[in-house]
Amino acid sequence: MVAAATRTEVCPDLGLQDSTAQGLFVALGGNRDTFSIGELRCAAFRTQVVDQLTENFFERNPSALGVGLWPLLGTRSHRFDSQLWVDVDAPPVADLRRRFLPSRPGWLQQASCLCNAAWVDGLGGGPSRQRLFVMDESVLPLNAEVMMRVLDSLSRGGSVGSELIVAFDAHAPLRQV
Repeated sequence: MVAAATRTEVCPDLGLQDSTAQGLFVALGGNRDTFSIGELRCAAFRTQVVDQLTENFFERNPSALGVGLWPLLGTRSHRFDSQLWVDVDAPPVADLRRRFLPSRPGWLQQASCLCNAAWVDGLGGGPSRQRLFVMDESVLPLNAEVMMRVLDSLSRGGSVGSELIVAFDAHAPLRQV
């Protein structure tokens, strides 16, 4: 959120436009000076790359559903405001997001712990499952057991052609061999 909110000062060359992040940053009393220029540029670059991956997926799958896992104060669901999108956060964070982020058609904020995969049932699975674009935006590392539960649930909830971007340690074993 901070990188998207301060992008005009820190990295105007990226062209990242996010008035929602700017408004949230101001509403929460954000202070850009607590971050170095390098931190902001790296975060903005990462945001830009993931936004390009997101855009590419939705160009190929316009009726897919975007899913943000623990986006915390991220605003990707609002940058892609023409897409159906569900954000899943822990209940206190979901309440904060509902309070500070503007509602928009096609956006749903769910409150759930990722350790309980029942939230996947609310994505509209079943016989006519749709393609999902799932973004793990969590900044807190998920242990292997929780990550495996999330991945198993998503594989049952989305159709073939769904895609997943995960922030996870590739060296962590997911299943015992």
